Amino acid sequence: MILTLNVEYAQQAERDLERITDRLLETSEAAGQRFTLALEATLQELCRSIPEKIAQGYPPQINDDASLGLSRPTYRNRFETSPKRARRSSVGVWYVFYWLIDGDGDRVPETLRVLSIRHGSAPPLWNEPRD
Repeated sequence: MILTLNVEYAQQAERDLERITDRLLETSEAAGQRFTLALEATLQELCRSIPEKIAQGYPPQINDDASLGLSRPTYRNRFETSPKRARRSSVGVWYVFYWLIDGDGDRVPETLRVLSIRHGSAPPLWNEPRD
C-alpha cells in the first residue's frame, strides 16, 4: 500500500498564499477561486503521485537553481489557473516550490513542505529571506 504525503506550509508560503488570494480576489472572485482550486488540486496530485513514483524508483526531479540557492534539495511544480492563455505568456502560470521531509529517517518522505508559491514572472525564490 502506497501512502500519501502530508502537506505543511512554511511561513513564507502562508504569506504568499494570503497575498496572492487577496490580490486575485480584489481583481476577480472567479480568478481567486480558480487559483485556490488549482493549487489544491496540484498539491493533492503531488501528495498522491510522489510516493508512488518513489516506490517505482522515479523520484521527482530536483530544481537545480532553487536547490543551489537554498542549499537543500528543492522541488518545483508548475500549475496553471487561466482557462486559456496566449502562447509564451506567463498569465495564469504559477509555481509551487517544496521540500520533501523524511521525519523518521527511513529515507521515505512523509511530508511535502510548501516553501513558496510564485507567479511565473516572479523573481527567483532564493533571492528572498526565508524562514
